[in-house]
Amino acid sequence: LPRERQTMLFSATQTRRVKDLARLSLRHPEYIFVHQGNAADEKGEEGGGGQVISKTPIKLEQMYISIPLKNKLDLLFSFLSTHPQSKLIVFFSTCSQVRHAHSLLSQLR
Repeated sequence: LPRERQTMLFSATQTRRVKDLARLSLRHPEYIFVHQGNAADEKGEEGGGGQVISKTPIKLEQMYISIPLKNKLDLLFSFLSTHPQSKLIVFFSTCSQVRHAHSLLSQLR
């Protein structure tokens, strides 16, 4: 791996194992917690020299939708088509699901 690189670790949960992984594999990690509340009221935990940020960005919209499995990729494609300038993160359970979705969405473009 090149010496100068950017490595990112995204996790919906901050378990001890995730923190240990970040401590072992990242230099100067920044932890960003997105939740309701006022950052001034929060007592962030700083570990391993990393900076802790505890404030929900003003323009961030968090949403989810619960739909049947058979409709998920159709809805994802529809959302991506109607929001071409939006930035989003989509979570999948496995790498094979990511490859499958990428293959289908690439063909539909």
